[in-house]
Amino acid sequence: MWLARIRQDPVSWAVSAGVFLLLVGDIPGVSYSVFAPKLAVLLVMGAAGLPVLVLRAMGAGTSVDRALTRPAAAAAIVFVLVAAVSTALSPAVESAVVGVYQLGTGLVFVACLAGVWALGTCVSDTGRETLVSAIVAAAIVNAVVAIMQQLFGLSAVPAFGVFATGLMGNPIFLAALGVAALALLAPRFLRDPRPAVLPVVLASVAIGTSGERLSAILVFVLVAYTAAMTVVRPGEGNEVRRTRVRAGWFAAVSLVSLATGSLLPSAAGAGIGTGGIFLRTEAATVANTFSNRLDVWQAGISVLARRPAFGYGPGQLRDAISTVSSTRFVSVTGVLTFDDAHNMFVEYLTTTGVLGAIALATWLVLALRGRRGPLLIAAGLLLVIGLVEPQNVAATPLMFLLIGAAPVAAGRRRRAGRRDAVRLDGPGGPDHADVGDPAGVGRPPGSRWVAAVSTTLAVLALLAGIGLVVGDAEYGTAAASSAGGQEQAAVRQARSADHLLFPWPDAQALVARSLLLEGSQPTPANAAAAANAYRIAISRDPTDADLWSGLGMAELHAGQPAAAFRAASRAVQLRPWDVDALDNLGLIDVGLGRVAQSKHWYGRSLVADPNQPVARAFYRYGCVPLSIHAFLPARYRCHPAP
Repeated sequence: MWLARIRQDPVSWAVSAGVFLLLVGDIPGVSYSVFAPKLAVLLVMGAAGLPVLVLRAMGAGTSVDRALTRPAAAAAIVFVLVAAVSTALSPAVESAVVGVYQLGTGLVFVACLAGVWALGTCVSDTGRETLVSAIVAAAIVNAVVAIMQQLFGLSAVPAFGVFATGLMGNPIFLAALGVAALALLAPRFLRDPRPAVLPVVLASVAIGTSGERLSAILVFVLVAYTAAMTVVRPGEGNEVRRTRVRAGWFAAVSLVSLATGSLLPSAAGAGIGTGGIFLRTEAATVANTFSNRLDVWQAGISVLARRPAFGYGPGQLRDAISTVSSTRFVSVTGVLTFDDAHNMFVEYLTTTGVLGAIALATWLVLALRGRRGPLLIAAGLLLVIGLVEPQNVAATPLMFLLIGAAPVAAGRRRRAGRRDAVRLDGPGGPDHADVGDPAGVGRPPGSRWVAAVSTTLAVLALLAGIGLVVGDAEYGTAAASSAGGQEQAAVRQARSADHLLFPWPDAQALVARSLLLEGSQPTPANAAAAANAYRIAISRDPTDADLWSGLGMAELHAGQPAAAFRAASRAVQLRPWDVDALDNLGLIDVGLGRVAQSKHWYGRSLVADPNQPVARAFYRYGCVPLSIHAFLPARYRCHPAP
């Protein structure tokens, strides 16, 4: 029976299977994080969907699909093209293609969003139930893992501090998946509560354990909306009363389970404990929650004037706003800069410019037009979360796929059906794209070639995804070796990982750091090799201040103070209040005997971060601790370290 259903609608089943793998993708104990397995699945889905996107833009599908989907598909293609131009003009082209490692929101991600949305438009009416079941099943798996994290602790699936993550890698996205699952479960609960009650309980408990207050608020909004819809629904009799009673039970089960999940961390003895919404709300305020985001949004908009049309390149927000970081920004945010704007529209306004933001907004408006149902509600909740939280290689594509898969409003379908009936009876004959096509794509000339291209691209993406997963696992092994003091092994493993992670600078940066950490003091040969690794990393992302700062330190150890000073100066240009870069400049000037200038750099560094014993020692005593920088001239060493 299952095989017969799959043969009847293979596209919907394939999309549903892909979504399930995307949401549960992780290889505990092997992957460095959930990033690589999820991105690998996204690559396959996005590559398979891009030819479908072109087909949609050409007008494939029923008449109602053409009226609604064709303009949206054209807008999606424009958005991808603008992002491609933005990438070509970016100060860091290679980094803009793939995005920051472990975030991955570069041009490839943008193209995958368009492809995944196009796949969503291929889900048939009957296939939507399969898609909903896949998302609910993934939410259940994630919820079970999250509960086990809180109660017992799972070393193979690390938590995010004191907050459960499930298999989503971050409590934000665990909660987002739970909220989307509840929106999809609400209609099922109203039809028959018995099979839906356990998934509702698990999804709500997972949201509570995540500590995400916005998602908890959205649960209240969803419950209120569900109850309101049953009240305003026309009709009388036992069925209406039964539906309203079930809506009440849905509210009770969801909210009680949410509260239980919020209290669960307090009761966890062997798990990670001390998380949950109640404890997090008690420890934080609205002001300190949103002040960081407001500063990042302001910084993103302020740098837009420099590159207004096409921005800095997809995924390059960190490097774009680092130049405007200030001591206040560092003190307010607690970090030097953010990798993501925590707002989808500010993110793309900064990274793809005004043209990209307009194209994205147009695409979303056209894609949402005329759609209805639980899938659209779930997508809307994810969109709300995306307005204050970062993008993610699983949650963001899920939102776009749900928008594409949401059914067309019944009124529009009826009007389109009447128009199709006129065509069937008229001189033009039947609409060939409407007949015998459960997915709604139609079979215009060339559709078989599109299927072949889609399959080929999916296979190539699968190979790339396998390489990514293997490289990520090797990178994780190298990072563990470095943390354990096995620097020679870390260098070897990081170089091996770099063969598969070559678009990103991270593996080369790990090679350089491991070479500098080997032994009590790096040898000139190791320092020179580290400097070369940093140069390779910089060629992939020339706007990363951390890489320039590291290069300065490597060249200083290699006995090239002038080159070290230039590299550290470039780091400070890119990030004016970068403590490491400022300290490096101070240290270099110490080595060159420029005491007054070194005190200037150390003074700026202490303004950014007063809690620095080494910088404070030189600023006060004109020397640095011997145990920290023994290679300096003897007159600048403190005996003993103050």
